[in-house]
Amino acid sequence: MDIEDFHQKFGLEQKEAKLTVHPEQLTHEEWQLRHTRLLEEIAECDEAFHDKKDHEYLDGLVDLVYIALGTAYRRGWDFAAAWNRVHDANMKKERGEEHTSKYGSSFDIVKPKGWVAPTMKDLV
Repeated sequence: MDIEDFHQKFGLEQKEAKLTVHPEQLTHEEWQLRHTRLLEEIAECDEAFHDKKDHEYLDGLVDLVYIALGTAYRRGWDFAAAWNRVHDANMKKERGEEHTSKYGSSFDIVKPKGWVAPTMKDLV
């Protein structure tokens, strides 16, 4: 897996996921760096969108996902299993309308009555 190869190259091993009340956390320094990098990539996407530079927008999106996947990897989390649960739950949502969207957008996807959020507790 690309994310595993990247992290191993730089000596950032995967942590073992622990099913405890207080799972092992990233150090504050690493969390701060990853948080800052995620925000930078979002800003890069925003700037590229407004500048109509699709190639930079795409690069920012990939970098955003890369950092997110790396963060899950460092925590020892099964991102694929989590993804599948979120996807399954999202497939039960409905296309919104301006009046049903909390964002006032007909492009929004909304939770119908009775929708159940996926659980991740057993994955961390």
